Amino acid sequence: MKYGRELSDNPYFAPVSILDSTEKRRIEANRLLDPTKKSKLGQFFTPAPICQFMASLFIDISDNTVLLEPGCGVGSMIAAFTDEAILRGKTKTCKALAFDIESIIEPYILQTLEVCKEQANVSGINFSFEFNLQDFILNFEQQSTLFNSPEVSHVLMNPPYKKINSDSAHRKALSKAGIETVNLYSGFVALAIKMLKSGGELVAIIPRSFCNGPYYHAFRRLILEETSIQHIHIFESREQAFNDDEVLQENIIIHCQKGRKQGKVRITSSPIADFHIDSGSKKIIASDMTFREIEIDALVKPNDKQQFFHIATSESEQHIIDALSVFTSSLSDIGVEVSTGPVVDFRTRDNLKFDLSHGGVPLITSSDLNGKIHWKENSKKPSVILVNDATRSSLWKNSGCYVIAKRFSSKEERRRIVAAVYDSSLRFDFIGFDNKLNVFHSKKLGIDPLIAKGLFAYLNCTLVDKYYRQFGGHTQVNASDLKALHYPSLISLRRIGESVTELDTSQEKIDSIISKEIYELGGILKRNPLFVEEKISHATKLLGKMGYLKTPNIGRAAITLLAITSIHPTTKWSEAKANPISISDIINWSSDEYGIQYSETSIEMYLNTIIEPFLDLGIISPLSKVGTRNPIFSATPKAVHEIRGIQVDKKGQE
Repeated sequence: MKYGRELSDNPYFAPVSILDSTEKRRIEANRLLDPTKKSKLGQFFTPAPICQFMASLFIDISDNTVLLEPGCGVGSMIAAFTDEAILRGKTKTCKALAFDIESIIEPYILQTLEVCKEQANVSGINFSFEFNLQDFILNFEQQSTLFNSPEVSHVLMNPPYKKINSDSAHRKALSKAGIETVNLYSGFVALAIKMLKSGGELVAIIPRSFCNGPYYHAFRRLILEETSIQHIHIFESREQAFNDDEVLQENIIIHCQKGRKQGKVRITSSPIADFHIDSGSKKIIASDMTFREIEIDALVKPNDKQQFFHIATSESEQHIIDALSVFTSSLSDIGVEVSTGPVVDFRTRDNLKFDLSHGGVPLITSSDLNGKIHWKENSKKPSVILVNDATRSSLWKNSGCYVIAKRFSSKEERRRIVAAVYDSSLRFDFIGFDNKLNVFHSKKLGIDPLIAKGLFAYLNCTLVDKYYRQFGGHTQVNASDLKALHYPSLISLRRIGESVTELDTSQEKIDSIISKEIYELGGILKRNPLFVEEKISHATKLLGKMGYLKTPNIGRAAITLLAITSIHPTTKWSEAKANPISISDIINWSSDEYGIQYSETSIEMYLNTIIEPFLDLGIISPLSKVGTRNPIFSATPKAVHEIRGIQVDKKGQE
């Protein structure tokens, strides 16, 4: 599979500097823009390292190119592309087509384009450009005359992130082009794909939200039908991609090629966006960057009607997706709905009380959840709601079993999805559910007790929690997120429910019940991802206690600690022992034992970022000269002692 740049001996080659000078303009222009307006329009300029990485992903930059940047800002993407074209030395002509609606940036983008033209021409590339201070989508009908050029060969973009209403001008313009979507970013990408010529390539940084849910199904289908996905990069921290803007979206970079047969997809991830040129491979990588290549069926399951994108950055994450793929039902398939609790406290404060002395019925809140519902009067917050004309529409019949899940969880909570069962045992005609809860029901009535217990176990199992974190990424769990999940069938839910004898059962018991059901349905739980994550998590915590600073390389450092003490995913901590091992063998250990494959890195970089701190902290000792090509190290008695001392309870807590 082709990946990244191939450099040539370009006689016109000059040091790459266009993006460097453009970065200064980006920072200056960013300060001039009104933050409120930026947020309203979904405008976030892309930092230089990300632009450089994105431009390096193109398979082919040669001969005559036409580059489209439909939301160009100060032109950082165009600068990165021009730098890349000069580096590769195979381009004859390059025409840049740029769009933006912000008049403040016009002098900056024009300056960038002139610098690109000057540097490209010096390097033997005939460079030309068109800048349009216009809305890319709203002016689509005019673009055939605006461009007056061949079909687009390359698209490099960071589109605006903004929801669009069904009656908006953007929605109507996209509909005319045969595109149905709910956000500007997906509209920009869809339109750009349609403008690409056959074999053309698109690289975009966009929110991960399109990967699941019904609203983006048409967009996912467009990508799968009209392009082949080449590469997806994930940022493990949502703040890192745009760390000088308050961007709350979790972003990915996606690289597609139009009209080509789908092959394997390269998946990479990095804790932060510190992209740089690796001295050995000459490719652009980031600290602790992992990679794997997968078949398209691993990304989009063939039996998934909604065509969700399941982006797993490691074999461990892939095992979670594969294990849960045996569950294919939607909530509508099993006759269950999920809704946000209807009682909004600040809208009905006068009707909320602390006890039943004024009458009323129980109000269930998140503080009442603990396997079962433990409601009580006189709690710290109002726990009773009066029944009257103002509240009656917000109250549901106290009948059957409701499954309740918290909408909000703290970052410290072990699970994102925390569910409980309310069996209508409180003797009232009606019941209130607070707005900070999600409630599973059937037409605002409780559901069958066995189905409720089955849902309770499924939602609370560790596999579902890990799966949700992969595609959710945030601490808030909305009803729409729960609707997007796949669920066991009614037969499976009843079978699971029959195995749940107590609602305050242990996590270990719940996980065992779900694992058994997966096995019953023909699923295979390969290298147990729960063991993998537990070992890495505790090794990371131990490194912190031993004085290792939390750096972007902390994940690789944790794997190194496990390797030098011979801790496999299923090994007991008490069985730790010194394991003489070379750096190259540590890298192989990470892939073979823990399913995590890191990008190419030099031995020198490994020595500087991980081995040297380990030596300083007394975690390892060298068994061969450190300056040799592939030095061998072993854990010190101190490290082995610390590993053996890890004590973990049944809940996975130290």
